[in-house]
Amino acid sequence: MTLWKKLAKTLGPLILWIAVADVVGVAASFFFDIMPFRGASSLLFYTLWCVLGVFVGLFSYNQAGASLAPEGPGDWSARPEAAPIGRFVLLAFVLFVALLLGFGAAYLWRVRTEPSYFVPDSEPLTFVFCTSVLLASVVAHTIFRPSTQSRT
Repeated sequence: MTLWKKLAKTLGPLILWIAVADVVGVAASFFFDIMPFRGASSLLFYTLWCVLGVFVGLFSYNQAGASLAPEGPGDWSARPEAAPIGRFVLLAFVLFVALLLGFGAAYLWRVRTEPSYFVPDSEPLTFVFCTSVLLASVVAHTIFRPSTQSRT
């Protein structure tokens, strides 16, 4: 499999889940923004985007790994080749998220505007979202790969 095809299979699920999470997050942020307790706590929006980021990280890591793994019995993460596949997925995710944050810093957040509860309009919320995506992917890679110790 060529590198470009591997990258497409890896980043496809990440881009899809980021888009889904953004739609869900914007809808939820809009709902909480028009509720009577508007402005009472910005922690609510940080929590919302952090939780969405965790789900994006877990779902996209699993789908990207499954799309790269060769056919075989059981879940892809339980097989011996899961570790190098997972490392490639993590590397691709880190590079893609760094590219997104670099693009946001260079073009989107250069000019300060009115505070926003939406990703990617809000720089701090976007950093929280992207950090939780990457941390959840690292946790998934650490927890779900096969153990080198035999279980007795």
